[in-house]
Amino acid sequence: MTPQELLAELLLKNEREGWQLLQTCMHTFDNSSIALLVELIKREADRQWNNNAQLSFVLAGYILTIGDLRNNKAYHALGLMARGDALRRMDRDEDALPFFDASGEEFKEVGDEVGWARTRIGRISACLQLNRTSEALRDATAAREVFMRHAKLLRAGQIDVNAAIVNYELGQYDQALRLFDRAIETYALQGEGVELNVARARGNKAITLAAQGKFREAVALHEQARATFAAYGEQEVSVAREELNIAQIYASQGHYSQALLLFSRSRTIFLQHNLPFQAAEVAQQICLCLVRLNRAREAYELAAETVTFFRRSPGHRHNLAYSLMYQAEAATLEGNFGDADVMLNEASIILEEGGFMALASIVRLQQAELYFAGGQLDASLREAQHVADAFAEQEALPQLARTALLQARIAATTGDISTARYLCDHALDIAQGQGLLDLKYRCDYLLGQIAERSGDLDAAARYYDRAVQGIDEVQNHLVLDERTSFLEDKGNIYQRAIILAIKRDNKDQALIYVEKAKSRVIGDYLRNNIDIRLRAGDKAGESILEDLAKLREEQAWYSSIVYEA
Repeated sequence: MTPQELLAELLLKNEREGWQLLQTCMHTFDNSSIALLVELIKREADRQWNNNAQLSFVLAGYILTIGDLRNNKAYHALGLMARGDALRRMDRDEDALPFFDASGEEFKEVGDEVGWARTRIGRISACLQLNRTSEALRDATAAREVFMRHAKLLRAGQIDVNAAIVNYELGQYDQALRLFDRAIETYALQGEGVELNVARARGNKAITLAAQGKFREAVALHEQARATFAAYGEQEVSVAREELNIAQIYASQGHYSQALLLFSRSRTIFLQHNLPFQAAEVAQQICLCLVRLNRAREAYELAAETVTFFRRSPGHRHNLAYSLMYQAEAATLEGNFGDADVMLNEASIILEEGGFMALASIVRLQQAELYFAGGQLDASLREAQHVADAFAEQEALPQLARTALLQARIAATTGDISTARYLCDHALDIAQGQGLLDLKYRCDYLLGQIAERSGDLDAAARYYDRAVQGIDEVQNHLVLDERTSFLEDKGNIYQRAIILAIKRDNKDQALIYVEKAKSRVIGDYLRNNIDIRLRAGDKAGESILEDLAKLREEQAWYSSIVYEA
């Protein structure tokens, strides 16, 4: 029996039968065959990480058995590392750490410092999930030095990527970018065969750029990574991850229909590949789009599903915090301020205990917005001032703009008009620079209110007109059946624009606003909400339905022409 044949037999047997088979066959193999068998089992264990982590765990046990039977500490150390990796893939990070530590010690005992450094790769990921970030960064520094000294360039690049991810989670974006760039440079030194490694590093770098509001650069890198994965084939999950990241950027810019399309596609692929955790993360992002489209009940229920899922995964507390944040936002939209406050407090505690300060700042911004909605202006201002400093330090421009707009609204409410105008202009500058459609029209609307209150009706009219155009711009990026829900809370903007136009004796402009609001809402309603029911076998009725479908398509097309004119 060859090592390849023995592995094939092991995959068909349960753990006890496999252990017995190993004991029977070991004495027939020479040292080179044993080495090949260990390599094949380890490779198969790694391959099963995502598909069947339990099988990976069993295969790691076979390597341990071989190490014991041959009295080979290097094999035993490798088995310990493989078992730690399997446990990590089963979300048992706390259980995985002792295996990585024991493996590292055994590699040291046999003088294999590269083997020790390899154990740090899984250990870093486990430490990140357990919020032991200082340990993770310390391990990364030591392991990279070993890999570079031994010219293990792929491993060195991988360690830099892992360390960069830790820095990203801590909100240290500049350091994360430096490490991603160093990883890409290290991969390039390897020469050929590094395209997939570079693509993964680029994808992760793009996520960091997006966190800084550098969306154009981020999308370009994600597109490069996606193209690489697609070209190599059998990289469906990696392609889905890049589309997920692009969707997140689209959502932050207000392109909700494009985002929902990519989110749904990614989630489907993750479910097809038996990746429920990743699918749950995508569901969180879908919640955000639903909230922005005023589909609060759908968002609340989907967020509740993800809260339940992540409560059963104790190793992913920060994901639970995300779900609570989205559920709280949906609750706020429905007016359930008390429930939202409870959810945000729990999310804040989870993130601050874990050291996820960037995320904790976003939660505090959400709390500030909640306090403002509930009329607690002092509490809202206190939280907003705190997070504004944090976002400025992190260079998190989208969140900084959102905070400045909230501070402007507070100042306007308390009568501090000059401060309100300054802060709103600041928020608008960022929103325009970053292409944040959803924020732009809200800034223009507030500036219009400020100008109107100051008696500058001409300026107010210009701002209101820009706000209406901004709403149209967002709608033009939505598929038709999402426009009506998006418009539900935008009536005040149209109303103020109409009233001011009448006050300035500009009846034609007022009529344009009325027709825009009316025709868009009624048109969307006619296209999507009129339901015609037929009796079974009604051939004439079926023909009418076909005609209706064509007319709806034509009406939608003509409507788009009118609104773009």
